Amino acid sequence: MLFAALIGIAAQIVDAVIGVPATYILVSLGLFLPGLTVSVRRLHDVDRSGWWLLLAFTIIGDFVLLYWDCIKGTDGPNRFGPDSLAP
Repeated sequence: MLFAALIGIAAQIVDAVIGVPATYILVSLGLFLPGLTVSVRRLHDVDRSGWWLLLAFTIIGDFVLLYWDCIKGTDGPNRFGPDSLAP
């Protein structure tokens, strides 16, 4: 998230200098898919389906997704695979 925010800020500065919003649009499109996959992977860590990302389109859903991002993942394997932090 920090990387995407910094790149977005840099793209907006470039757009302000050249006067055309093309750089920010290209950067946003380029970072959309990796951000989506990281979000789905995090939901899988807490044993939730990636379809739960659709909650972001609701008002309260962002808070629920933020909570799931902050809690610890499930211990041991879950239905999405083995624990990635296990030795």
